[in-house]
Amino acid sequence: PAHRAGILPNDIFSRVNGRELKGMKIHDLAEMLRGYPNTKVTLSLKRPVENGARTYTLTREIISIETVEYQTLDKGIGYIKINSFSKQTNDQLKDSLARAKVDGVKAFILDLRGNPGGLLNQSVKVASHFLFRNRMIVYTQGRKKSDYKEYRAHYKNSLLHKPVVILINRHSASASEIVAGALRDSGKALIIGENSYGKGSVQTIFRISNGSGLRLTTSKYFTPSGIDITEHGIVPEIKIVKEISPEEAIGPESIILGEKGLRTPSIRLQTTDLEKFFKDIDDKKSKKSVKAGSATGVQMATDINLRFAHMLLDNLTIANKKQTLDKAKEIAANIHY
Repeated sequence: PAHRAGILPNDIFSRVNGRELKGMKIHDLAEMLRGYPNTKVTLSLKRPVENGARTYTLTREIISIETVEYQTLDKGIGYIKINSFSKQTNDQLKDSLARAKVDGVKAFILDLRGNPGGLLNQSVKVASHFLFRNRMIVYTQGRKKSDYKEYRAHYKNSLLHKPVVILINRHSASASEIVAGALRDSGKALIIGENSYGKGSVQTIFRISNGSGLRLTTSKYFTPSGIDITEHGIVPEIKIVKEISPEEAIGPESIILGEKGLRTPSIRLQTTDLEKFFKDIDDKKSKKSVKAGSATGVQMATDINLRFAHMLLDNLTIANKKQTLDKAKEIAANIHY
């Protein structure tokens, strides 16, 4: 509907149904935009190249979205990008994994950056592909001890022996945090990027006699090791940021365990340092390490987090998080020193 109405990329939303959006959280905005089919929503937006505002009234529709993107990269590494968790996500992931099997993929990069979440049951199914059957993925806990529920891995024939690196950022939330937390706590996957958003609440709508509803948080999501996702988010083992603050600069091989296994990143890297590192590599190899003109080459050249993950998985055939982290520390040492 938005495309047909003439809304363009980079248009800036200012109001939804007359409500000012400044300071609003992204998941609250998403809730305002969603609704039943054939209902209407009015959007006010600003276009960077124009003065003034535009207003559009759209009719909501059921939209089938490709939430999973897949590509087989060099060195037998599969790249899976999950944009959100909808009803189709697990089926789309199965198709991607079938392609990976045909291509002889030996390891996976699971990209959850910018993923705002979605359906809980889909996140459980996605995580199940990479874990032992019946392994805990997430649990919920309310105020009472009896308000407890576990969600466990489904599949017998999973990819648990394949090395996995997960990419997250500050916009990775909810269901994506469940997947990242489950694979991290299993000791299987290494996580790269920024601290995730921190949205792990279970909300229940209580109907009121006048026909309205009251939404209350009734319980929270916890990773298998007991970390409160809402309070702490998911902390990557390898934190890549634009600038490292002085209080964070405690060396490339530091790791701190706290209450319930809470961690600080074991490696911290600046994007500028990584960019220079890869530029030096390309210069020494006369840029032969990146295939100019190919989809893989362009993506790898412009996405340093992806390229770093690819480097870590190169020559790994069995899931071994310690080995992957040791390799990352060796690279980090070269960058730092």
